[in-house]
Amino acid sequence: MSIKQAAVRTGLSEDTIRYYEKIDLLPRATRNRSGRRVYGADDLELMVFITHLKSAGMSLEVIKYYLSLSLEKDPNAASERLVLLTEQKELLESKIAELQAAHKVLEHKVEHYTEVCLPEKLRPQKETTPK
Repeated sequence: MSIKQAAVRTGLSEDTIRYYEKIDLLPRATRNRSGRRVYGADDLELMVFITHLKSAGMSLEVIKYYLSLSLEKDPNAASERLVLLTEQKELLESKIAELQAAHKVLEHKVEHYTEVCLPEKLRPQKETTPK
Protein backbone atom coordinates (compact mmCIF):
# COMPACT_ATOMS: atom_id res chain seq x y z
CA MET A 1 0.00 0.00 0.00
CA SER A 2 1.05 3.60 -0.55
CA ILE A 3 2.30 6.02 2.08
CA LYS A 4 -1.05 7.81 1.90
CA GLN A 5 -2.93 4.57 2.60
CA ALA A 6 -0.50 3.67 5.39
CA ALA A 7 -1.04 7.10 6.95
CA VAL A 8 -4.82 6.66 6.88
CA ARG A 9 -4.64 3.14 8.32
CA THR A 10 -2.20 4.02 11.13
CA GLY A 11 -3.27 7.56 12.01
CA LEU A 12 0.25 8.83 11.37
CA SER A 13 0.88 11.63 8.92
CA GLU A 14 2.84 10.96 5.76
CA ASP A 15 5.52 13.34 7.05
CA THR A 16 5.77 11.38 10.30
CA ILE A 17 6.21 8.11 8.43
CA ARG A 18 8.95 9.66 6.31
CA TYR A 19 10.60 11.10 9.44
CA TYR A 20 10.50 7.73 11.22
CA GLU A 21 12.26 6.23 8.20
CA LYS A 22 14.80 9.05 8.13
CA ILE A 23 15.78 8.49 11.78
CA ASP A 24 15.81 4.71 11.25
CA LEU A 25 12.89 4.09 13.59
CA LEU A 26 11.18 2.35 10.68
CA PRO A 27 13.04 0.32 8.10
CA ARG A 28 13.33 1.95 4.68
CA ALA A 29 10.19 1.23 2.69
CA THR A 30 10.44 -0.85 -0.41
CA ARG A 31 9.79 1.07 -3.60
CA ASN A 32 7.67 0.23 -6.61
CA ARG A 33 8.86 0.68 -10.19
CA SER A 34 7.99 4.36 -10.15
CA GLY A 35 9.99 4.89 -6.94
CA ARG A 36 7.01 5.31 -4.62
CA ARG A 37 7.10 3.82 -1.14
CA VAL A 38 5.18 0.59 -0.63
CA TYR A 39 4.20 -0.73 2.81
CA GLY A 40 3.06 -4.15 3.89
CA ALA A 41 1.13 -5.51 6.85
CA ASP A 42 4.29 -5.89 8.97
CA ASP A 43 5.19 -2.25 8.34
CA LEU A 44 1.72 -1.12 9.44
CA GLU A 45 1.88 -3.30 12.54
CA LEU A 46 5.21 -1.72 13.50
CA MET A 47 3.86 1.80 12.89
CA VAL A 48 0.88 1.11 15.15
CA PHE A 49 3.13 -0.41 17.81
CA ILE A 50 5.40 2.65 17.73
CA THR A 51 2.32 4.87 18.03
CA HIS A 52 1.19 2.97 21.14
CA LEU A 53 4.61 3.20 22.75
CA LYS A 54 4.76 6.91 21.99
CA SER A 55 1.24 7.41 23.40
CA ALA A 56 2.41 5.63 26.54
CA GLY A 57 5.07 8.32 26.90
CA MET A 58 8.09 6.47 25.55
CA SER A 59 10.53 8.74 23.73
CA LEU A 60 11.50 8.05 20.13
CA GLU A 61 15.07 7.47 21.30
CA VAL A 62 13.99 4.75 23.74
CA ILE A 63 11.61 3.23 21.16
CA LYS A 64 14.50 3.07 18.70
CA TYR A 65 16.68 1.39 21.31
CA TYR A 66 13.87 -1.05 22.19
CA LEU A 67 13.43 -1.98 18.52
CA SER A 68 17.20 -2.40 18.05
CA LEU A 69 17.16 -5.02 20.82
CA SER A 70 14.93 -7.23 18.69
CA LEU A 71 17.68 -7.41 16.08
CA GLU A 72 20.32 -8.59 18.55
CA LYS A 73 21.21 -12.23 19.01
CA ASP A 74 22.05 -11.55 22.66
CA PRO A 75 19.87 -13.71 24.94
CA ASN A 76 19.71 -10.81 27.41
CA ALA A 77 17.99 -8.58 24.84
CA ALA A 78 14.54 -9.97 25.65
CA SER A 79 15.09 -9.27 29.36
CA GLU A 80 16.17 -5.74 28.57
CA ARG A 81 13.07 -5.22 26.43
CA LEU A 82 10.95 -6.49 29.32
CA VAL A 83 12.60 -3.99 31.67
CA LEU A 84 11.93 -1.10 29.26
CA LEU A 85 8.29 -2.09 28.82
CA THR A 86 7.76 -2.65 32.53
CA GLU A 87 9.26 0.74 33.44
CA GLN A 88 7.11 2.48 30.84
CA LYS A 89 4.00 0.63 32.02
CA GLU A 90 4.65 1.77 35.60
CA LEU A 91 5.14 5.37 34.47
CA LEU A 92 1.92 5.18 32.47
CA GLU A 93 -0.02 3.75 35.42
CA SER A 94 1.25 6.60 37.59
CA LYS A 95 0.19 9.15 34.98
CA ILE A 96 -3.25 7.53 34.70
CA ALA A 97 -3.68 7.81 38.47
CA GLU A 98 -2.69 11.50 38.32
CA LEU A 99 -5.16 12.12 35.49
CA GLN A 100 -7.94 10.30 37.33
CA ALA A 101 -7.35 12.46 40.42
CA ALA A 102 -7.39 15.63 38.28
CA HIS A 103 -10.56 14.44 36.56
CA LYS A 104 -12.25 13.90 39.91
CA VAL A 105 -11.37 17.45 41.03
CA LEU A 106 -12.63 18.95 37.77
CA GLU A 107 -15.80 16.89 37.95
CA HIS A 108 -16.46 18.24 41.46
CA LYS A 109 -15.78 21.84 40.38
CA VAL A 110 -18.06 21.55 37.34
CA GLU A 111 -20.82 20.20 39.57
CA HIS A 112 -20.26 23.04 42.05
CA TYR A 113 -20.31 25.80 39.43
CA THR A 114 -23.28 24.23 37.68
CA GLU A 115 -25.22 24.64 40.93
CA VAL A 116 -23.92 28.18 41.45
CA CYS A 117 -24.33 29.48 37.91
CA LEU A 118 -27.34 27.75 36.40
CA PRO A 119 -30.91 28.31 37.45
CA GLU A 120 -32.34 25.19 39.04
CA LYS A 121 -34.60 24.39 36.09
CA LEU A 122 -31.58 24.28 33.71
CA ARG A 123 -29.39 22.10 35.92
CA PRO A 124 -28.82 18.49 34.92
CA GLN A 125 -31.01 16.23 36.98
CA LYS A 126 -29.16 14.14 39.52
CA GLU A 127 -29.83 10.44 39.35
CA THR A 128 -31.94 9.16 42.17
CA THR A 129 -32.24 5.57 43.26
CA PRO A 130 -35.73 4.18 43.75
CA LYS A 131 -36.68 3.36 47.32
